[in-house]
Amino acid sequence: MEEKLKSIKNIHTMFQVFRGDMANIWKEYYYLMYILRQTRPKEFHFLELHSNTSKLMNKSRVSGLKARLLNGANSRTHFIETICRFEDYINSLASIVFHDYPYKTSGSKMDAQKLYDLIIKSPDKETIIDHIIEEKIRSIFYGNPVEIFTGDKCKFELGNLFKDKYKDAIPIFSEIIGRRNLIVHNSGRVDKKYLRENPSSLLKENQKIIVSEDYLRGTIGLLIGISAITTKTVIGNVYRGEVQGVLERSTITFDTRIFNKWYVNLLK
Repeated sequence: MEEKLKSIKNIHTMFQVFRGDMANIWKEYYYLMYILRQTRPKEFHFLELHSNTSKLMNKSRVSGLKARLLNGANSRTHFIETICRFEDYINSLASIVFHDYPYKTSGSKMDAQKLYDLIIKSPDKETIIDHIIEEKIRSIFYGNPVEIFTGDKCKFELGNLFKDKYKDAIPIFSEIIGRRNLIVHNSGRVDKKYLRENPSSLLKENQKIIVSEDYLRGTIGLLIGISAITTKTVIGNVYRGEVQGVLERSTITFDTRIFNKWYVNLLK
C-alpha cells in the first residue's frame, strides 16, 4: 500500500511538471513573437557552426530571418517541441506502471535471440525486467500512436474511454501526429499517406503545412488534456487512487473544452 501511494504521489508530481513545461512552451513562443514584432532588425555578430569565428549578419539578412520566424518557423519549432514533450510524458507514465506491475509488459515483441542473450547475460531477474521495460517503452510510439489510447497499448486500463466519451479527441490527435510527421519527414508538405489517414482534412496534396498560432495553442491544450485524462484513469483503475490538485483541474478543463468544441475550432 505504501509503495502504491508513493507512485500515486510521484505521478501527480510528474504531471504537474509536465503541465508546467507545456505551458512554458506556449509562453516562450508568445514572448518570442512579442519581441520579434516589437524590435527593428539590427545587424549582429554570431559564431559560425564549425569554427570560433565571429561573423556579421547584416540588416537585410536579419530582416529575412525575422520574417521567417514570424511566418511560421517559430510556431513550427514549438509545435515539434510540444509533441516531443507529450511523448516523453506518456513514456514516463508507462515506465512507472510497468515497473510497479511488470506483468503488464507481457506480449512485448522481442527478438528470440535477443531475449535469450538477455536471460543468459543478466545477473538477476530485476535486470531482465528492467531491460524488457526499456524495450517496451521504446516501442510505444512505433506504428500508430492513436492505438495507445484506443487499443490501450500501454496497459493503462483505459477501456473504451477514447472510443466513447472522448472519441472526438482522437481524429484531432491523429491529425496533429500526421502533421508533425509531414514536417519532420516530408519537408512539411502534404502527401497521400496523410490524406488517407485524415480523410476529413481540408489540406490538399503537396500543400505546405502551416502551424498557425491557434493551431499551436490548440495542440498544447489537447495534449495536456489527453495526458490528464489518461493519468487520471491510470491512478483510478491501476492504482485505485484519487486525483487532486493540478491534475484534477486539468481534467475538468479538458472535459469543458472538448465538449464545447474548443479544440475543433482552434485546430482547423
